[in-house]
Amino acid sequence: MLGSQGIRIWAPVLAVLVLFVAGPAFADERADADAEIEFMARAYGVRVHYGYSYEGFFPKVWRDKPGYVHGRQASLKQVLNALPVIQEFLAAYPSEVVSGSLTDVFLLGRLEMMGHPIGGTYGPSWLYVMVSPHLSEKTVLSTLHHEFSSILMRKHPFPAKEWEQANEPGWKYAGGSRNMIEEIVSQGEDHQPLSADLFARGFLTSYGQSCVEDDFNIYASWLFTRRQELSALAEQYPRIRKKRDLCVRFYQSLSPEFNFDG
Repeated sequence: MLGSQGIRIWAPVLAVLVLFVAGPAFADERADADAEIEFMARAYGVRVHYGYSYEGFFPKVWRDKPGYVHGRQASLKQVLNALPVIQEFLAAYPSEVVSGSLTDVFLLGRLEMMGHPIGGTYGPSWLYVMVSPHLSEKTVLSTLHHEFSSILMRKHPFPAKEWEQANEPGWKYAGGSRNMIEEIVSQGEDHQPLSADLFARGFLTSYGQSCVEDDFNIYASWLFTRRQELSALAEQYPRIRKKRDLCVRFYQSLSPEFNFDG
């Protein structure tokens, strides 16, 4: 048994040994991540960022608002897990849709806006997505499609009036998503309770009742990640069918290469 003196002597040696063993493996993982990032930059024109810094990640207009946005470094393991998901996300779009609409994807271990933890957000041509052990790859993929749909609907003509007409006559959106964010992030979109009442009124989740954009975001993410489920609901609920069809029509107006039949 080592005494306290022996522990003091061996502790630095053990630390050096750990660094010696872990260092090359860590360097190899970083090299793997950087190689995948370079591939996506060449193939899609989109740069992925994972070395977090407040100034480097967020635009000045956000940083000038005290307490508006905060982030945290993502672990290298989570970054490596997320990179194939990002590639799957990008491959779902024709090149002309990505080009000029998306330039950067920022990965964070935690993301907060206005004091609320969120799974993702977007800027004019960039996406932020949280990657952490409690979020599945499916949830990360859904978040990417969800946030990118906002960029696209703001850049291209979107049938907002027709979308609202798919709701019950006289029904009004809540006007903002702030009060719903914490519940959605804490449970994850996939764990939101499904409700026949919501479906009958044309909503996939309670979050969609916030505003047209949030409603469309949910439909867009389901169209890419839960298509069979969305199709089944569209067969049963006329309001869901109308919104699903508007969603499909919007994407096909961006490129005839979109095919949502499968």
